[in-house]
Amino acid sequence: MIATLILADQHILFREALRDMIENRTPHRIVGLAGNGVTAVDLAGRLKPDLAIIGHNIPHLDACQTTTRMRVCHPRIRIIILTNNGGSTRTEKNGICGRAAHLPRDIHGHELCRKIDEVLAPEARSGSVHDHRVSHAISANHWANYGPGIPVHLSPRETEVLRLVANGCKSRQIAEHLCISIRTVDSHREHIMKKLNVGNTAELINHAVAQGLLL
Repeated sequence: MIATLILADQHILFREALRDMIENRTPHRIVGLAGNGVTAVDLAGRLKPDLAIIGHNIPHLDACQTTTRMRVCHPRIRIIILTNNGGSTRTEKNGICGRAAHLPRDIHGHELCRKIDEVLAPEARSGSVHDHRVSHAISANHWANYGPGIPVHLSPRETEVLRLVANGCKSRQIAEHLCISIRTVDSHREHIMKKLNVGNTAELINHAVAQGLLL
């Protein structure tokens, strides 16, 4: 598989070196470079890359905000966040990031290339996006009731709100992102829950995953 990638990091030398390393060691193509989160989100929406690699301390929008907004405009994107803590490789939900692969910034080049292929693998998709609350809250009956074949009659704005809720955003964050009031966000949430006949946020997330809104 030849994938397309965008790289977002505040240091131009780092992102250019990363681009050269990935293109020299893998078949993948780097289609965009960004020095801040706003530019990275714009590139993700316009170029629809398979994967974004984001520096943890990227300016303007932090890595979590960048990840969330990327998934609004390009739900199928895979994401790797390069952290500064030098910790062990892990996949975790961090704040409003949703599921993203977290790797130490000082990772060896060959190891990063291997991880890129792992994240891009088809079998990695479902495991990379599910919120940890889903696995505890959903039974087999829920999946039967909310399977992909069930039609959902949500407005485009309701779908946006649902996707942001499923990515862990609070009402205030959703209001700021969509430029609407918190009261309007809460009204959308209430309407969505009535339409889907669900009683809590975990069930909302369940529905979003089952309908492919986080894929």
